[in-house]
Amino acid sequence: MKQCENCDVYDEQYDMMHQSDVIRIGDNTETHYCHLFPNGIPEKIANDEIACDNRINFDEIKAL
Repeated sequence: MKQCENCDVYDEQYDMMHQSDVIRIGDNTETHYCHLFPNGIPEKIANDEIACDNRINFDEIKAL
């Protein structure tokens, strides 16, 4: 979740609000939510196994 925490779109409160929407079946892994991923952040992105192509950092954009 490091890249999520460094993304200006990710909102921890939004993530927590949607935890009650998760229907867990068996050993289903934890699901996180972002405005850019309304159906849940893909597990490989949440686990920082792959880069998120949607990540937004306003400071980086301003530097362009």
